[in-house]
Amino acid sequence: MNGSGAVQPLTPLERGLGQARSKENSALYKRARVGEEIIRAILLFCGVVSIFTTIGIVIVLGRESLLFFGSEAWLPVKQLSVVEGGVTFDLSASLSTDDTFILTGKLENDVRATLAPNSYLKINDEIVLIVSRVENPEDPTNNGINIQRAQLDTVAAEHPAATTSHPMRERQIKTVAAMTTEDTTITLEEGDGLLFEVDERIQIAPSSEVMRITRVADNSLEVERAVGDIGAANHPADETIHYPKPVSWVEFFTGRQWQPQLGLFGIAPLVNATLMSSLIAMLVAFPLGLGAAIYLSEYASANLRNTLKPILEILAGVPTVVYGYFAIQFMTPLLRGLLGSNTVEIYNVASAGIVMGIMIIPTISSMSEDALHAVPRSLREASYGLGSTRLETTIRVVVPAALSGVLAALIVGVSRAVGETMIVAIAAGARPNFTFNPFVGAETMTGHIARISGGDLSYNSIDYTSIFIIGLTLFVITLILNLVSSWIVRRFREAY
Repeated sequence: MNGSGAVQPLTPLERGLGQARSKENSALYKRARVGEEIIRAILLFCGVVSIFTTIGIVIVLGRESLLFFGSEAWLPVKQLSVVEGGVTFDLSASLSTDDTFILTGKLENDVRATLAPNSYLKINDEIVLIVSRVENPEDPTNNGINIQRAQLDTVAAEHPAATTSHPMRERQIKTVAAMTTEDTTITLEEGDGLLFEVDERIQIAPSSEVMRITRVADNSLEVERAVGDIGAANHPADETIHYPKPVSWVEFFTGRQWQPQLGLFGIAPLVNATLMSSLIAMLVAFPLGLGAAIYLSEYASANLRNTLKPILEILAGVPTVVYGYFAIQFMTPLLRGLLGSNTVEIYNVASAGIVMGIMIIPTISSMSEDALHAVPRSLREASYGLGSTRLETTIRVVVPAALSGVLAALIVGVSRAVGETMIVAIAAGARPNFTFNPFVGAETMTGHIARISGGDLSYNSIDYTSIFIIGLTLFVITLILNLVSSWIVRRFREAY
């Protein structure tokens, strides 16, 4: 272009050079390289296999999870009744309709034994559930029990002082006479037959034969035999009758107890323990990992950095089962010595979470250090030129510039904590427990899967299918974390 704005035509030499360069580039691009084509095909195959493997896993988890929600837990039929001639006690104070605590004072051992948690009391026409006992060794007059009111379709009512309360017990309904494969009558104790309804399905444990009730009498049931896939079987006398309880979506998301074989399907205890242990791990891993990353990136010399970083990453190669026994053998005794054995249980979420955080430190420090080290040197020099110290430059320039990488490291660390198995299986406890106290035992999702899958599970049983719904829940949690990580990287990424 000349001064007047007109475009100068290319000289013959320039046109020749351009055409030669174009032909050369085209020839280079089209040149056949058999080795590269083979490698590209292998990489494509690996990517396709990875994608279809992930899709297959999701399909299997979804299919088996639907089987879980279509399955049933067979529970023993029970009748709650007042213990005839049993131990009773009188209320020491009046009870309003809103009260959930009964003051018992000091009780004799036989009375105290009847007030066990998860047992029932009948006060006039109301039935209450005992949740826990409250005992004060220094002042036994303040002993009492926490209760849940109006159980089993009864209504909360006011009860004056000195009202007699009657402990209740559950009695399993059992057969009186043996049955052959030809019999269609189940003989029961007097009055037990009225607990059932026509068309209700039942089983006589331990057999898996399903029967359908066709007629109900006071002390017997007429049944249709072998209505399921299992054929008719002989049943001895004194066997417990079971009824089916289907899995409920509502109970799965809102329930606070997880015991599928007992008909309790609330996933909240496992999710709560998983998130609580992961939070404790992040409280340990993130500040220590980020601090190590800042030191390696901004303060350590090149030789020291090249020495310390591999040493730190060695922790990532330690088997997690070693961390698990480290938690139970070192961290738990340490916490019990600091806080007291009455406060910290032997198996607890805190020790598992702390050790899990130690395990995750190399992951967070390595990823964060890479993000910090990728910040251009020119930004640091510009900050130094404005009079900033090294600490001010690190906090106000380098870390904000590498924020997307640091947050991505945090999310990856959380995902690693959520999916950890051996540490929590060894140190966190082996019972589902909905609690926010980190010093007591509580089973996580991965720990529960490891525990029950190691036993002799029957195919298509309620426990077997529950493994897949827990796995699907874990998959959804980690998927959400990965989506959040991707959004954070896009939202806070800085281009230089």
